[in-house]
Amino acid sequence: MTAIYMTEPGTCLKVKHHYFQVFHQNKLCLQVHSSQVSKITLFGNCHLQPNAASLAQSLAIPVLFLDNQGNYLGRLQLESLHPAKYFPQQIKRAQNPNFPKTIAESIVRAYLHNCGIVLLRLSANHSTPKAEIAMEMLDLLIDDLPMADSIHALREYSTTAASLYYQAITELLAKAFNFQCTCRPHSHSINSVLRLGNALLNHTIYGFVQSAGLNPNFGNLHFYCQDELSLIEDFAVEFRPFLVDELVANLAISQILTPDDFTRPSQQDAISLYPATLKKFIKHWEEKLQTEVTHLYAGKLSYRRCLAWQVQEYIAYLLGDVEFYRPMLLKWDTDTAISPVSNQPTEQRILVKV
Repeated sequence: MTAIYMTEPGTCLKVKHHYFQVFHQNKLCLQVHSSQVSKITLFGNCHLQPNAASLAQSLAIPVLFLDNQGNYLGRLQLESLHPAKYFPQQIKRAQNPNFPKTIAESIVRAYLHNCGIVLLRLSANHSTPKAEIAMEMLDLLIDDLPMADSIHALREYSTTAASLYYQAITELLAKAFNFQCTCRPHSHSINSVLRLGNALLNHTIYGFVQSAGLNPNFGNLHFYCQDELSLIEDFAVEFRPFLVDELVANLAISQILTPDDFTRPSQQDAISLYPATLKKFIKHWEEKLQTEVTHLYAGKLSYRRCLAWQVQEYIAYLLGDVEFYRPMLLKWDTDTAISPVSNQPTEQRILVKV
């Protein structure tokens, strides 16, 4: 399968004989059969012709629109003649208050745990006071988590953890991005990449959730939020620390991303990534998804397959095939982050380079 990313302003996606065609300045840059496309992402001033939108919609190919700051602009609504396969079970299970709370507690526990592992990794060579405090507090929050008697309380635990965690991340990145000298614009640069990573993560999860037959609007931890894709947000909580935060942090620390990769802010425009920087980040994002790790319950899997696994794990709990939902938990050992998987036969990635 192929993931199409369109980054250059003026790029247009067309269709001819069931082939998606990417054009830039009237030049054909990419052509791939529609049956081989898994998702489409358009940045900024890129265009989707009506026939391409119709074909993507008919094949249930997720299409995401982002601006050059990584902000969500919209999503092509996938039409369906039938409701999601498991939507009746989602409604039925939600009528039992214990079901969404149990799921929510598992998700928050995984978030606290994974945040701690990411901080441990990032501070392995040079720790900071805030990172040490955050890791200690995350352990205490995990111990106290059974005291949370409602989903609202669980969300408060998550919010408290996020505050401590991101303060620690900021301190760890201070030297890499010279936060001390020009904190505001450079911290905004990092935030723009984090937003982009979060959007790409949600887009990837959306494809798995939609194809599995779940209603993405029916979540558990985020059920009472106004988020229209609350189930997507549920899954993203488990994966965001190591798929997005750790990736961005490592790119900054290793100077793969530098302040020169971002436009300078003005009164009219916010900080954004240059098209070449977008391509660079997308390349590392796709490599991250291919990275193989040891899943606690499934063995060696790529991160992409871990996402698919968790969706199926959720369905198993939804149907009562398992006693509880087992979230994605990172391991801290030398096997945790090994090189990207090679020779993957199941999914090909094509990045639009125009």
